[in-house]
Amino acid sequence: MLFSHWANEFKGVELIATSPANRAKSTSMLLCQTVDLSQNLISTYESLYEASVANVYAVVKSFPDEVNIAAIVGHNPSLYYFANQYLKNQIENLPTSGIVKLVFSCNSWGEISRASLVDSKFDFPKNH
Repeated sequence: MLFSHWANEFKGVELIATSPANRAKSTSMLLCQTVDLSQNLISTYESLYEASVANVYAVVKSFPDEVNIAAIVGHNPSLYYFANQYLKNQIENLPTSGIVKLVFSCNSWGEISRASLVDSKFDFPKNH
């Protein structure tokens, strides 16, 4: 399970935004179990199902500014396109169960931009 390889990355998660799809909700719960996070961190966003990049950005923009670390569990191609909007070295594919970590230096979720991206990581199950 990829989450166990990323356990330290996920320990500080304060919000998990998930699509209402069963697989996304199950993945969110599995993340909580694997990394020992409260399932109370999971919030379902209807707009993440069959989302456009604009929908994903609207969800991110709605995160409270006191939340510093958030995870999004959703679907392709929207998450793939969303990530590539910020990555300097774009990824060619975001496979099932793939993870992209984006770290921004800004004061508000609404201020995220390619210029404020300070770190990124990409991983997927076949790497392990």
